[in-house]
Amino acid sequence: TIVLDPYHPSKIQREVARFLGGYLSKEWEVNGPDKSLKFQEKTTRALVTDIHQQENMNDCGVYALELTLRSLRLTKDLLKSMAQANAKALASYPWPSQENITARKQKLKRIVELLFSVAEKKGTPDV
Repeated sequence: TIVLDPYHPSKIQREVARFLGGYLSKEWEVNGPDKSLKFQEKTTRALVTDIHQQENMNDCGVYALELTLRSLRLTKDLLKSMAQANAKALASYPWPSQENITARKQKLKRIVELLFSVAEKKGTPDV
C-alpha cells in the first residue's frame, strides 16, 4: 500500500493508491536499478492537491497524456523537489488547465487526420 499523507481519502482514492503501490512494486522488481533492494511501499506517499480538473466527461485520457508528457520534460532536480513537496506547494506547480487540454486535443486531432490522410494516399485503411 502507498502511505497517504494525513487526510481522509475516499474509498476510490484508497483503491487507486493500493493499485499504484502494487504496480510500482512490480515495476521496481522487474526494472529497478538495484534488484537486491526491495521497493518500500510504506515509504511511498500519495498526495491529493487542488489542481485543475477536467470540465467534461471525455478528457480524462488527454489529461493523463498531458501530465505524462509534462512529467517526462521535467528535470531530475524538479522531480525530486516535487516528491518532497507538500500538497500546498504542489498546487503551485504549472499543472495543465482545461484550455491546455483543449489545445493538446486539437493538436492530436490534426496529427490523426494527417496519419489517416497518408494512409488513404497509400491505399490502406489503417495507419
